[in-house]
Amino acid sequence: MNSETIRRNIANTLRNFDQHPLREAATRFLNTLGYHSQLAGNDGIDADRFERLRTSASKTANPSQRLHIDDWQSFSQILQVRDEEINEQVTGQQLLFESGTIDNALRRSYMFVAMQLAGDTYTRTQLANVTRFISKSIPQPILLMFRYGAFLTLAIINRRPHKQDSSKQVLEKVTLIKDINLNSPKRAHIDILAELGLHHLIENEAVNNFDTLHDAWEGILNTEALNKRFYRELEGWYEWAVSACKFPDNENKVQVIRMVTRLLFIWFLKEKDLVPSDIFEESGAQVHLNNFDLETSDYYQAILQNIFFATLNTPIDKRVFSRRNREDTRNANKYRYADLLQNGDAFLEHLKQVPFVNGGLFDSLDSFKGQKAGGKRVDCFTDWPPQKRKLHVPAKLFFYEEKGLYEIFSRYKLTVEENTPVEEEVALGSRTPRTSL
Repeated sequence: MNSETIRRNIANTLRNFDQHPLREAATRFLNTLGYHSQLAGNDGIDADRFERLRTSASKTANPSQRLHIDDWQSFSQILQVRDEEINEQVTGQQLLFESGTIDNALRRSYMFVAMQLAGDTYTRTQLANVTRFISKSIPQPILLMFRYGAFLTLAIINRRPHKQDSSKQVLEKVTLIKDINLNSPKRAHIDILAELGLHHLIENEAVNNFDTLHDAWEGILNTEALNKRFYRELEGWYEWAVSACKFPDNENKVQVIRMVTRLLFIWFLKEKDLVPSDIFEESGAQVHLNNFDLETSDYYQAILQNIFFATLNTPIDKRVFSRRNREDTRNANKYRYADLLQNGDAFLEHLKQVPFVNGGLFDSLDSFKGQKAGGKRVDCFTDWPPQKRKLHVPAKLFFYEEKGLYEIFSRYKLTVEENTPVEEEVALGSRTPRTSL
């Protein structure tokens, strides 16, 4: 099965998650990732374990606040994967052993469990606290699936042997794949789930037993490795952009860094639904522009420059198109390029709810004066054709398959939230950059 088919199957399974009870939905999801087992949970045993968990949780300090115990609706042990199940996938030979129920005494195995929560949203710390508590009651490594609101979150916790007592384990950092949108799963989440599929791990991570399975999961979800991969891809794009762009001051490196910094900030806003997502899609660009062409600068000028300088840098009630007179030409905060847009008024209305960001990042600096610009002032955010043509930023830099900037961004979940030492979302943060999937 090729990678695109696997990704499509994962997306379909997520979209259909709510059509089934939690146990069945979680089982279908794990099966789609390639995880099957003869050992499965059942409602009777799980109901008893759930009550024991709640009783134990109620005896901890501030259980309602720290563990949100009042939101716990159900707990299910879905599958227990032993070396036998993994070897079956490795060899391709079906092994002969009878089906059974979860064996909690079988330590050499990997446990997949799920919990239904009543709320709509939870912080990483809240989910990490519950993961840590449940992990203390289960001796095996676990993957915990949280279902709440419109989301699914996957959590694992690092374990290491106790230094003084080898029969015990120390629970360390919780790692989350957080807020997988079941109605509209993001590309980044689908990609990371495909990497965690058992067939992929067997072929690419030498997984052949439950120990190597857990190690592979931890390795793929390692945020430092994800950060390095993200910046490696971004560096390759930067080198391409520097060679493909033309700025009148010939300072391509500085200008490209400025451009990608702005776009990273706007991408964060898009993830918070503060900027329309269609502006980052080729189909959306085609709707707004008269002539969308990957080789021209129409997309950068009519869409991105207008968002940079006339939208994010301008109060909502002052956003208007330039009248092309001398006074407006000097006003860098008015919309330009109405001739490149299909409907300027509709475009202005489309961006109406984008917030005003009063910061220097979106000051109009696409203007140059001095020796590097031929001794004359060059305004590259302008409706004046001779000046407009002095700037070249082709749309292919953003939309090319695999290597375009938006393709790179879409493979990662970018977030501005910070992590704590005991819980970590696979994420690219604002202060300490982290790549999230």
